[in-house]
Amino acid sequence: MNMKTELENMLEVAWGIIANAGGGDWSKETEVWQAAAIKWRDKYHALNKTLRAMDAADDSCRVEDGEYDSLRREQLEDQYQAKCRRQDRLDESGATARMR
Repeated sequence: MNMKTELENMLEVAWGIIANAGGGDWSKETEVWQAAAIKWRDKYHALNKTLRAMDAADDSCRVEDGEYDSLRREQLEDQYQAKCRRQDRLDESGATARMR
């Protein structure tokens, strides 16, 4: 189990403990406790929503194993072409002299 999954599981267990305090009836707890539990609950649900959105974004950006090599080659080719264009601009401006 990776660390992210373990942390998510621990937070879910913590939420279960908090949610079931007072036998699930928070009115049995103090007002200070209720306020703290509500704050924790709201942050917990917001974090879960954010994590689900991030996971969905990760899934849509994943590359299949066979596609990685061709994408990497394209990226390297793009970098090489950009470097050549920069060199050509320098040569045209006379900023560099070509070696013969």
